[in-house]
Amino acid sequence: MAVGFNYGEWTISAFPPEDYSVVKTEQGLVRIKRDAETEQRVIHRLTDHGFATAPAVQIGAQELFLYSPAQSAMDSAARWGDFLQNTLLELEQDGWIIDIDESFLLNFQTAQKLGRPNQRKPAGLV
Repeated sequence: MAVGFNYGEWTISAFPPEDYSVVKTEQGLVRIKRDAETEQRVIHRLTDHGFATAPAVQIGAQELFLYSPAQSAMDSAARWGDFLQNTLLELEQDGWIIDIDESFLLNFQTAQKLGRPNQRKPAGLV
């Protein structure tokens, strides 16, 4: 999941964590003073629910992404299920604005089920 913060009419990515962010608008540049303490509390609240931050260098993104570092697909599915059914409601009740992309589908597959690219099939199988 991507984490960002609303400051007025602008949404600022949680990464990189800086005191100020600059946003380009039609009228020019806007410098936004960020609330680093609140942002850190928000991120900690999400990590307290079992999510971990993905290193930005590894995913090549300029956003903060959290993922479920579960030991199995079942554990990850359970964590996401609990998050979607229980935690999101709590966060919204606390005033959070949650945007879920319409393309988001909670679908877990194991590597064995998906198969490997260019995998040769035994003779007789099509």
